[in-house]
Amino acid sequence: MHLQPVAGRAPYPYVPEQVRRVARDAFVSYQTNRYSVPWQVAGQEVAVREIDGQVQIWRGGEQIAVHSLCLGRYQTISLAGHHADIPLGGSGRPQGKAKVTIRADEPQVQVRSLAVYDEVCLPHTEGRAAA
Repeated sequence: MHLQPVAGRAPYPYVPEQVRRVARDAFVSYQTNRYSVPWQVAGQEVAVREIDGQVQIWRGGEQIAVHSLCLGRYQTISLAGHHADIPLGGSGRPQGKAKVTIRADEPQVQVRSLAVYDEVCLPHTEGRAAA
């Protein structure tokens, strides 16, 4: 015998959830991917639910973040507002703890010809060979 719907009542949805601890950098790991949450909940436990292609993150009965489910592996989805005004280091932090660093842009790398290095190195090697 199978369960039958009760007349006049909507079916009760079963939504499994998993408890996760928010990392110091305000990300939650779920199925090899990382999803951002507001930085104020870093270090706290949250409930993660996967519903209709979305990852919903709840804390204390309140939904604090929702993201599209990553289709690949080892991906990161971040909303800028989750890291706005995040404190970066400062005094009062225990020694040996990693600081949270958010980079707005990547460092610029100078591109130059290898001939520049030849000019710097060749006179030194030629002088040694003559000695």
